[in-house]
Amino acid sequence: FTIIKITSAVRISPKVRQVVRNFTQMTIGQEVADETDTCITLKDILNPAEMPFENTIRRMYVIVKAMHEDALSALEQGKRELAEDVASRDTDVDRLHWLIHRQFSLITDNPALSLKMEITPREASTYYQISRIMERIGDHAVMIAESVLVLLDNNIDESLILRLTKTGERVLQIFNTVVQEIYSGSISGANSIIDEAASLETLLHSVSEMIGKMKADETVAVTQIVQSIHRIGEYSIDIAEILINKLVADDPLC
Repeated sequence: FTIIKITSAVRISPKVRQVVRNFTQMTIGQEVADETDTCITLKDILNPAEMPFENTIRRMYVIVKAMHEDALSALEQGKRELAEDVASRDTDVDRLHWLIHRQFSLITDNPALSLKMEITPREASTYYQISRIMERIGDHAVMIAESVLVLLDNNIDESLILRLTKTGERVLQIFNTVVQEIYSGSISGANSIIDEAASLETLLHSVSEMIGKMKADETVAVTQIVQSIHRIGEYSIDIAEILINKLVADDPLC
């Protein structure tokens, strides 16, 4: 909706007003247009045509990629402040995903807007699906960073750290490649990504074999990192499959 009204039979409490302020800070384009003791009106001042889907996806990718790189660097270099900073950037990813979700909803409700934005509803749907996956990859970068903080409080074997960082870097390469395919993709390229992501299983299994004699909190942290890396690989496969579906729909004979 372009206008949201929060009303109350009695004076709106400070707690509710804080929730409204948090919402306007979390989203893009939402501003308080009017406010009384019993009513707050939010208005969307953003022109959807001024924020192309492609640009927003690129921005999401840059943030998520940096979050993942910093989580791994924090583990490798033992930098707590770097790991702690990862979570703070997740809000930016959420805001951009919310923007794409909103634009997709507007196009679904108003097909004429797709002409103005020079994008078909099907293309908008593809970007929305990719945005949702990137938002989840950002969440896993945060989970990795939180687990890194636990490991930095313990004396972890250097060989385990090396395997975790190398495996994390490998899945990041796969993610980088699949994002490149969004803009210059081919079915063969997308299929190769699916094969590469599947090859992660061996690396992840080798890490899992090393955690049998660790303390409980260390085991939980390493397991979470392994699971997040695995999920990022699976999400990269999901993006590749979305691209394959798009390419087939655009050209059934390809």
